[in-house]
Order: sequence, then structure tokens, then C-alpha cells
Amino acid sequence: MTQEEQVRDLVYTLWRCFRFLHKHSEGGKVSQLRVLRVLRRHEEMTQRQLLDHMAIQQSTLSELLKKMEDQDLIQRTCCPQDRRQVILRLTEAGREQLEQMEARELTRNVGYLQVLSWEERQTLLELLTKLDASWSEQEVRKNTPQKEALE
Repeated sequence: MTQEEQVRDLVYTLWRCFRFLHKHSEGGKVSQLRVLRVLRRHEEMTQRQLLDHMAIQQSTLSELLKKMEDQDLIQRTCCPQDRRQVILRLTEAGREQLEQMEARELTRNVGYLQVLSWEERQTLLELLTKLDASWSEQEVRKNTPQKEALE
């Protein structure tokens, strides 16, 4: 196997694994799960901050938040300092829903990873953590404006 074939196979296999996890996560409610997790971590944030964090279309996020508000999972209020801004908070029902979703997710994920030994899971975690750190660093560099060279 050539290096190019190996890289292709690795990336393709990573993509297939991600796709499997994404497809089987909470019955297609991956975005809802992400919103709940972000709001739990940040307590409250503006809709604009959440949009930047999620990196999805404004219309998609607005539709998702409307559904979540209708289900009493989140609360949207106008910002007192800037009435154009909307503040998002997790409701108690949202916290409970998140706990239930994460419990189901953990049960599924334990089942998915049973094919690996404890040592293999540890090795996989270390390798994926290394990739994540490298890719995150590249993303930061890409999004950080470079100072113009002095002449």
C-alpha cells in the first residue's frame, strides 16, 4: 500500500465512522444536542454568539431555536442593553432533556466501542486527541490575521 492509498483509506474510514455516529445520534437531533450542550457550558449567550459557535446558516439556527423554544428547552429574551440582540438560556426542561439524551448516547457509544479492548480505546483516544489538537491549531492560525511584514 502506498502512502497516498493509506492516507486516503484513513480519511475515508474516519469519515465513515463520523457519519455513522452522526446518523445514529439521538434520532437525527444532533444540532439540538449541540445547542443544549453549548448553552449548558456558557449559561447564556446571544443568538449571534451561538451562530458563530455552531457555524451553521442563520435561517437553520433560527428554525432550530424556534422548535426548541416551542418545546420549552430554551428561553429567548431581548437583551436589555441592545434590543436587537436575543439572549438564549437553557430551561430546566432543557437541562433534563440534555441529561436524558446524553444518557442514551453514552449507552449507545459503549455498545459501539465494545469491539475494542480498553487498551485499544485508550490508544484511539490518544491518536484522535493528537489529531484534534493539530487541526484546531491549524484552524486558529488560519483565522488569525497575520501582521504585515515591516519593510
